[in-house]
Amino acid sequence: MRADIDFEWTPRVAMSDRAGAIANALTAVWDGLDKLAKCYFHVKKALKDNRHRFSSETNFEKFQNDCSLLAAFDDEDQFLEGIRLLDRKWRAREKDAMNWFLKEWATEAYRAWFSGFTPPGLPNTNNAVERFNRSIKVYVTSHQ
Repeated sequence: MRADIDFEWTPRVAMSDRAGAIANALTAVWDGLDKLAKCYFHVKKALKDNRHRFSSETNFEKFQNDCSLLAAFDDEDQFLEGIRLLDRKWRAREKDAMNWFLKEWATEAYRAWFSGFTPPGLPNTNNAVERFNRSIKVYVTSHQ
């Protein structure tokens, strides 16, 4: 953008899925990002991909609903308290699932998927960008 239209773009927030390579690329290209958010719908997809960790489909669906409630929090302190309550609620019933979830989506590096993490007006998902990228792959480069 600098060469084409003499504009220096310096984003303060970027969003990735859980892939470390994408996060590393974003921070390498835009040194000084204030926040590196994670896409909430990747959390949902990961839950579906790991539904086998739950003892029943009913527990999986209830846990997924609880995570949807967490994603709506506007405040990090509330979100962190929600994570603690989620662990307290589910640990006895779904120990394996809770261990996986806390390790994968509740550590400091990967818990950035709730609404309040990104500034007002920005989404907590990058689905629109991913859809656009998929269209380019399918219709322009002919890749699946």
